[in-house]
Amino acid sequence: MSNEVLVSVVGSTENTTQNASLMAKEYCNKNKGWIRICDLEHDSEELYQKWNDLTKKEKQPWIDEWGTRLAQEAWEETGYSKCKVPMLMVDSWGNTYQGFHEMKEIVNIMTIYKIK
Repeated sequence: MSNEVLVSVVGSTENTTQNASLMAKEYCNKNKGWIRICDLEHDSEELYQKWNDLTKKEKQPWIDEWGTRLAQEAWEETGYSKCKVPMLMVDSWGNTYQGFHEMKEIVNIMTIYKIK
């Protein structure tokens, strides 16, 4: 779908959270299995790795650095928790991103997940 068509659905080209939400809804309506974060029945945290989901190899650097007692807490505070399902961010114009690193500027986004 072109941005021109998506803009006509929203009716605006403004960088607002409402437009990002509407663009994400449009994306989900057109792409089966995707859902907006605000439409999830449960908290999105269940879609991300927890300490116990990490392999022994993934845990070991944290244990080496922080010791067995503090490794989990250190990882939870500063580590990267991978999403267990496909995830995208949709901006106010319908552009999709796999992460903040792809964005050239700060824009309003709505996160969507493929859960089906």
